[in-house]
Amino acid sequence: MFERWSANEVSPEYLLQSLKQSIERPFCLTEVGVLGAKKNCAIEIQSAPLGNISILQYRATGTQTAKRNMVHIRTDHADDYLLYLPISACVDVEQSGRCARISPGDFAFIHTGKPFSAKVISDTGSVGRLYENITVRIPASLLREKAPKLDNNCNRVFTLNPGASRIMATSVISVFSETAALRDGQLEKMGRILIEIIGLATAEALGLANNDSMTLNLRNRSYEKVINFIEAHLSDSKLSTLHIADSCGISLRYLHLLFETRGVTVASLIREMRLQKCRTALCSAGDAYQSISEIAFAWGFNDTSHFSRLYKKRFGCTPREHWKKSIS
Repeated sequence: MFERWSANEVSPEYLLQSLKQSIERPFCLTEVGVLGAKKNCAIEIQSAPLGNISILQYRATGTQTAKRNMVHIRTDHADDYLLYLPISACVDVEQSGRCARISPGDFAFIHTGKPFSAKVISDTGSVGRLYENITVRIPASLLREKAPKLDNNCNRVFTLNPGASRIMATSVISVFSETAALRDGQLEKMGRILIEIIGLATAEALGLANNDSMTLNLRNRSYEKVINFIEAHLSDSKLSTLHIADSCGISLRYLHLLFETRGVTVASLIREMRLQKCRTALCSAGDAYQSISEIAFAWGFNDTSHFSRLYKKRFGCTPREHWKKSIS
């Protein structure tokens, strides 16, 4: 059965109650709110059951909120996932201490068995224009079969990348737009097909996310290896990026990439590390017998004038001024 509801059909004083009922029927018990003047609020809701799943299209202006707490959960023991597909509005969601903004071009899942809060924020760029969002309710047991790790990734934002996830989004929107013309038997079959597509897209997204995590861990380990090598060879004035890359078993391009993602360059980090070592030596009474040039050469500098300029620029005083303070 295809259901439609509009805020124009109810008086402002009954808006929240009516809105609450229109969302709870296809989804779950929740508390809803409308920020701003309710009499100026435009909301249109259409929902359709497709066998085990339900699709809800939410079109509105302004900012609306939804909150599901433990009272709702104890009353309504729903074990479902809510798939958020923002079309032209952002959704800010908080669940299990994780806050996320789901934007158009993204998707995410919320579990109805845990408290959550959501706020829909218009992204249309026009004050009177209705934004649109799609939400799909799916029994968690059916989706867990296809994406077992989803419980640990609720309220995690995924991108609608080319492939399965984009097919999922277009399929949900396409099927929903034709539900009024489908018979009951067809609706159930379409629901089963969508579960398969959503499961495939979710498994793909989780796999890509895990690959991203593995890539990040690998980069962190490579970066740590590079840093350890640099620290062990700071005194070598001929230390070069090519030597570092070869010794660490990585390409020169990958070496630079490791540092670019951290907003620094290899050369700037080496310079900073050498300056810090020299500063420590100048401040140490035990190294007072060393000359400034000996300290500079000991940590890889081969030009005392250049070293002095770099030192003053970094610490605001010359090496000699620093050295005099340490022995006074």
